[in-house]
Amino acid sequence: MPSGFAPQNLIFDLDGTLVDSLPGIASSIQYAVRNHAPGVSLAELRNLVGPPVRQILRKLLAPVSDAQLDDLEGEFRIAYDSWGWKETEAFPSVLATLQSLHGQGLKLFLFTNKPEFAATKICEALGLRQLFEAMLSKDSRQPEFASKTEMLRALVDEYALSKDACLVIGDGQDDYLAAVQLQIAFVHASYGYGRLTTVDSVSSARSIDRFSALPEFCGRQNFA
Repeated sequence: MPSGFAPQNLIFDLDGTLVDSLPGIASSIQYAVRNHAPGVSLAELRNLVGPPVRQILRKLLAPVSDAQLDDLEGEFRIAYDSWGWKETEAFPSVLATLQSLHGQGLKLFLFTNKPEFAATKICEALGLRQLFEAMLSKDSRQPEFASKTEMLRALVDEYALSKDACLVIGDGQDDYLAAVQLQIAFVHASYGYGRLTTVDSVSSARSIDRFSALPEFCGRQNFA
């Protein structure tokens, strides 16, 4: 990130970056597993959150058939879309920091693997929705986006964003790789669920251990 870098467009991941969605995801997965795979012991979920839930279930329950995954994913979605999403909370200082950055004229965007229905519900409930110029989810189009790189490219193209004026903020390696592939500056939310490889972490070399530290990477005062 060059000295004096002052981005105008901030592009955020959701889970593990802006919000702590682990409690609702965990309880919804446990609900689905109880109904379709009784007796299965769930592994630690924290480091798995981020990818689509089907990928999480596949890692947790391997070996598992596609038919079982269909049932589990359907049951999870019923639970999460009904009540699981309501257990989500914003990380400390997220709302105040975003309001400040938005008020200073920065444009805020969201790209997430979370389906559009749940992402919208969460952002509306936490007072975040009105701060974003656009929110893009994996299922915001059909066929669905294959990766976060595709989502990021779609945002850049649709809104004619200058890559040199953008900053991606995320906790996962897919966020990092999307930024690298589009040659956009990246800040790692190290307090989140995701982990970068040692090589990627050194290559990125920019991280925050709390959300309120973000303004310093935007040429803004850290007020929190």
